[in-house]
Amino acid sequence: MADRQREIYDKYCNYVYAVVSNCLRNCGNTEDIEDCVAETFTDLFRLLRNNPESDDEIKSIVSVIAKRKAIDKFRRVSFRQNKNVPIDDYETSLISDEDIPETAERSELQRILFECISKLKKPDPQIIIQHYFYGFSLGQIAEKLDMTESAVQKRIQRARQNLKKLLEKAGINGV
Repeated sequence: MADRQREIYDKYCNYVYAVVSNCLRNCGNTEDIEDCVAETFTDLFRLLRNNPESDDEIKSIVSVIAKRKAIDKFRRVSFRQNKNVPIDDYETSLISDEDIPETAERSELQRILFECISKLKKPDPQIIIQHYFYGFSLGQIAEKLDMTESAVQKRIQRARQNLKKLLEKAGINGV
């Protein structure tokens, strides 16, 4: 089993590092990235010990674990640092085997979405990003912005209505 783990680690280490560092580049340091990579492989090996998978399935499992670990670490680090990442710094590219036209279309939709979010009145863009992209709870956002939870909830509701109008104006319908 140790040889198999070494083989998997050698094969996917750079991939995991790229995924994690991409997610943590705006808030984490090298130590945070390395911790997250180690946690990813710990969880992967624990999973594989109980459920041996074929080589074809391992890459998708590695990808999912790395992304989830990186997002969790991002939330912990950014909340600890009370740091907000500007919308302009958000890059949507991750290493993957996805279809290029589909990825291009998704990237264009994300660009339009972020453009529309940035047109909202402050602090609505910050609230929307923290809630929907980083998964912060209403309480966490309220604490960061020195607001009540109900005020944050109302801001989200109004921002979503305004965002829908902006997206429709940009030619994105059915949202």
